[in-house]
Amino acid sequence: MSTQINAIDSRLQKMEEQQEESASAMHSEVKVLNSHITTLKSALESIEIEPSEPRVTPSLGSLINPAKCKEDLDDLEAKAKDEQFRYAVVNAAARIHGFDRKGEGNNICYQMVDYFFDRQFMTECSWSGRSRRVPENDSLVQKIGLSTYSNIIEMFHECVTISDDTFTLNQIEAFFRQCVSHSKTRANAKKERKSAARGRNAVKKIANVDSNMKAIVEKQLRTLQAML
Repeated sequence: MSTQINAIDSRLQKMEEQQEESASAMHSEVKVLNSHITTLKSALESIEIEPSEPRVTPSLGSLINPAKCKEDLDDLEAKAKDEQFRYAVVNAAARIHGFDRKGEGNNICYQMVDYFFDRQFMTECSWSGRSRRVPENDSLVQKIGLSTYSNIIEMFHECVTISDDTFTLNQIEAFFRQCVSHSKTRANAKKERKSAARGRNAVKKIANVDSNMKAIVEKQLRTLQAML
């Protein structure tokens, strides 16, 4: 009988020791969690969220001035080599003309060309740049060849295909050939631009990084408090 009592007593003592160890371990974990909560509270308080200013995306008119002379054309050709500049120009064009406008490339070209070239200056240009004979005095006049400005032509093409991805480079060439052949008529006509595009896709809102960070910290803080 005494042997059984001793065995029971031994088991009880062992259980008490295990409970004490568990309580000690739990107490240590609580201390660690409290330390984490204090750290997170400090981090949360240190985050200062300032009202974010709306991002102003450059307009096409602010990125490109219509070329009025060969020097302007050379300058734009040099700028058009830069990928970031081209990206900004193409996106600015997309905000004007919108997306998903298949079959409307030629109309978009006419809306776009005045951003790139001054109408009066276009009378001094041709596609090939060959000399032209003036009937009035039978003299030769050297035209400025637009086809030699490959970076401008490619950027112009990208500005159109962002809205109408079916419009080809051959169609761009055909447009410019027609445009310079009627340049005098266009120079004398009233210039009109469409400032808004049909079917423009909605612009996605950009989330504020600081607000997201604060939300994450608050979520972690609530999780830790629930564990206590």
